[in-house]
Amino acid sequence: KYENVNSENKSNSLIESQKYYKIDLIKNYSLIFIGGYARSGTTLMRAILDVSDDVSCGPETKILPLLLKFTTDFIDTEQNIKQIIDAGLTKQKLNNALRLYIFSLLNEHVKTAKRLCAKDPDILFYMLDLINLFPNSKFVCMVRDARASVYSLIRKYNESLDMGNAIRYLMTWNQYYLKVNDLCKKLGPSKCIIVKYENLILYPEDTIKYVTNFLNLTWTNNFLNHSQFIGNKIVVSRSEWSTDQIKKPIYK
Repeated sequence: KYENVNSENKSNSLIESQKYYKIDLIKNYSLIFIGGYARSGTTLMRAILDVSDDVSCGPETKILPLLLKFTTDFIDTEQNIKQIIDAGLTKQKLNNALRLYIFSLLNEHVKTAKRLCAKDPDILFYMLDLINLFPNSKFVCMVRDARASVYSLIRKYNESLDMGNAIRYLMTWNQYYLKVNDLCKKLGPSKCIIVKYENLILYPEDTIKYVTNFLNLTWTNNFLNHSQFIGNKIVVSRSEWSTDQIKKPIYK
């Protein structure tokens, strides 16, 4: 873009103006975030949305929740904040860097689309941070009956199906949704919705329409046949536990 600029000063000024223009543009971008406790249908939901030409979710990034945890823990420490200020940084500069990093990561993740999307189970712990970075973002929280989620999780880990393991996982399920449900309520129904996995399986068309209306996506009957787009529009990853399941049509 700057090959024809002879003056170094002109080049720098152009780069500076373009940089801040991009940050302002990215801040107003409407990102989609999907989360939920393990084995609650998050992979199925992102696969369904990936059918749309307007959406790019892809497999879990794995790194986004870790990045958000690090940054939120870091700036929560008064001593760290003081060191940042002493270094000439501000919270605004840090937020701009986070915006650029998250947007760039999602934009390069799978395909370029009008709506970029991230599916990571623990991403919902950071809804308030993400809405501060991207005010127009929306969140889909998947919830499955705790007994079914826990049973599936125990089987996946090849653990014994005894009362001790069941209670341990049921407690983590409960802790997860106590926190996430509270955050979802704080954002309100225009920013965050809860989708029951059982409704998605039993009433797929009504449930998917509920989600697509919330996300302002154009409806297509292809949403009901996501398995036909595996390997094409829908990228699968061996690191996702439900990869084998999403290759199949929705079933009971």
